[in-house]
Amino acid sequence: MAVQPIVFEKPRRVGENDNIIYESADEKILGKGENTVVHPGKFYGTSVAIKRIFCQTQKEKQDKEREVDIWITLNTHDNIIKYLHKEVADDFIFIVMELCDGTLQDYLDDKLNFISKADISALEVLKQATLGLAHLHRYGVIHRDLKPENILLVRDSNGEIRIKIADFGISRIVNENTMTQTRKLGTKGWMPPEVLNPGPGKKAVIVSLFKEFMIL
Repeated sequence: MAVQPIVFEKPRRVGENDNIIYESADEKILGKGENTVVHPGKFYGTSVAIKRIFCQTQKEKQDKEREVDIWITLNTHDNIIKYLHKEVADDFIFIVMELCDGTLQDYLDDKLNFISKADISALEVLKQATLGLAHLHRYGVIHRDLKPENILLVRDSNGEIRIKIADFGISRIVNENTMTQTRKLGTKGWMPPEVLNPGPGKKAVIVSLFKEFMIL
């Protein structure tokens, strides 16, 4: 794969036999969210991304592990980011996942080192993202925070560019009798009107996907 090799400046270790190593230097962080930081790292020698989630209470820790439970269910599709491993240590949950080249926002801003806009068309990005979302819906999962930062790109071992849907932190599993939204969850500016004015059905995800296409 074409992802950049990891050179550690401030490595930290966690897990049984210290099998997880992550780079803690602020300038190397891959992403941040509420109580969440994504670090570059290694898992048994393989370059990976490591999501470190801070949990203030035991209940919060159990709630956060919901993301992993959903993720494991979805782990068989090429357009869903691959879950590899989980560790719980002190007040943190560490989620090991495949390392990608960057986000859709990086792609739009021409900030990717190994992927350019000439390598994959906007239509192909939309097609692969749609396939990933269809896989989520097949398992009854609604993402609820689809935005450029949660759509990743990676060049696979065959040289093909793959689109990966990531970050299931506020996803939920629904059934035919469940509304997709009961609260206004998501990122401001990317929440579709069906989220701001909740109603039954899955239109919110369709609008979110349309918004992704409009920026390409």
